[in-house]
This record gives sequence, C-alpha cells and structure tokens, in this order.
Amino acid sequence: MTLKGWQNFVRRVYFVDSEGREVRDDQGRPIEEDFAKFPFYWRKEHYSMATSEFVYKLGELTAEERLDYKKLVEFVEGIPPYVLEDPDGEPLLGEDGQRVTSTKLIGTRELIACDTPEILTAFW
Repeated sequence: MTLKGWQNFVRRVYFVDSEGREVRDDQGRPIEEDFAKFPFYWRKEHYSMATSEFVYKLGELTAEERLDYKKLVEFVEGIPPYVLEDPDGEPLLGEDGQRVTSTKLIGTRELIACDTPEILTAFW
C-alpha cells in the first residue's frame, strides 16, 4: 500500500498519558501512534484512486504486518457461513443434501460496537 493509500485509513497522532500529556521517549521526542480512520462509507475520492494504492504483495510487508495479516485471515475464515432457512426456521438443503449458504452483508458499525464476546456471538 502506498503512503497516500495508507493515509486514507490511518492518521498519526501523539501518544498521551491518562492525564492528557504527551508521552516522550528517552530522547525527549513525542511518541507517535497510528490511529485508524475507518470509513463507514465510500466517498467519490475513493473511486478516483488507482487500485495500486491499496494492493500490495505479501513479501512487501514487514514481519509485524504479516502477523497482522495472518490474524485478519484467521478472523475472516472464522466467520460462520450465512445459512439459509425456510419460513419455519428449518435449514434449506441443496440437491446434494448440504445446507445452502449465501453471502451476507455485515453491519460494520454494529460489528465494531460488539464489546463483549457474548454480544459478538449474538451478532452472528
């Protein structure tokens, strides 16, 4: 991902302590941290950006970024399938006898608001 693409999702801010003071390193410089700016909708500017702003090769990632990517892949693979049911709540079966699944839009705002494991489980 290029710097321009990264800045669409992350902004850099100074780390502050519980009293609101800037935290400094041992050389007296303010410590910076990345703060995610997750867009809940796409704006016109997103569509005008080339896909190369968002696409990168796994080998271009740092070790830390590869670990984060692995966590993301594991999270996505752990999302349960959206199983279709008939009006009586019984599972729909395909010709092969397997349960029929479908794609489902995920309510991002609601997902992010899940602050306990119980609420997250109920979300799915």
